[in-house]
Amino acid sequence: MNTSEPTLELKPKTFGILSMIAGFFGLFAVAVGPSIRDTFIPPPPAERQISEAILSIKRYIGAKPKETKPTIEAPRQPFSARELPHTLSVVFSALAFIGGAVSFLLKEGYRYACIAGGLGIVTLFWHTVLFALAALILFFILFLLLRFFALLE
Repeated sequence: MNTSEPTLELKPKTFGILSMIAGFFGLFAVAVGPSIRDTFIPPPPAERQISEAILSIKRYIGAKPKETKPTIEAPRQPFSARELPHTLSVVFSALAFIGGAVSFLLKEGYRYACIAGGLGIVTLFWHTVLFALAALILFFILFLLLRFFALLE
């Protein structure tokens, strides 16, 4: 007769849980970070951005016929507060992915490892997904416009 009670051993799931938290922080940084950044550091006015772009194109075109090299602008700063949300999202997604892999290798729990790895991958591909959605919307609008103008003829 077995009178001992069954015991449930709980393994620590430190890497898995911390990786999931890092993944959520990375997803938060990429989804909400740019709007928070724009609140504290407003972007330059559109007129200024357009004029700078036109001036750089003018300098580049003006340097072509003379076969001289265009003037080299000052090198970029190594740290830019405008890029902070994107940098943080990449760092957190890398931490989530690596931590999920360590959690998987330590057999802490496959759920934690899969969720952390998935959050890391989703965070890394967020910009690509947004670009693809924008392209789909643009193609849909162009399709509707072309179809509308085809009906007018």
